[in-house]
Amino acid sequence: MATKFTIIRFCLARVGAEIPQSVDDDTDEMNAANILYDATVEEVLGQHAWDFAKSYVAMGEPLTEAPPDPWVAAYTIPPQFQVLRQIQDAMGTPIDYRRVEGGKVYTEFEDSELYGIGLLNATEDQWPGAFSTAVKERLTAYLREAFDQEEIGLKTHERADLLERKAIGVDKRMSPPIRPNMGRLLNARYARLKGRRKS
Repeated sequence: MATKFTIIRFCLARVGAEIPQSVDDDTDEMNAANILYDATVEEVLGQHAWDFAKSYVAMGEPLTEAPPDPWVAAYTIPPQFQVLRQIQDAMGTPIDYRRVEGGKVYTEFEDSELYGIGLLNATEDQWPGAFSTAVKERLTAYLREAFDQEEIGLKTHERADLLERKAIGVDKRMSPPIRPNMGRLLNARYARLKGRRKS
């Protein structure tokens, strides 16, 4: 089962560093890996609306503070989100927002029924294999840079980019967008138009 510690051990072994024996090891390598790990996971999560971590959460009531112009309302970002991807109203229409310090956002209008779409703090054992591989490669690239292996670090970043794109492709294939059922007549027309485009 993958954990933060097993991933860090794997990546440190790849860069030729001293392999930690426990999470409490107080070595330069372990300290660097701990710092880089959380930033790396957040970076890879932010590349795509990963289906395994995506969730819809009500934003709750607006805060009493008045945001600066042109914003109308302020909300607290749901604490369970590691990455906020979008805010939408009850009808699913995206709402413009700006993230500000203190875990808050300013929105273009006030509504008690706004929903945040974000990525949860999914644990490592919930990660799909392709996502886990992308995180490991990206963390290895950052560790190489931290340990003065810049040249090979650049190549590792290129490989990490490739693995991230592959992981995103896998995630999209696993959770394709659902085309609403339009009824028999509209479905038939859609199929006929689709056939015309192919010819």
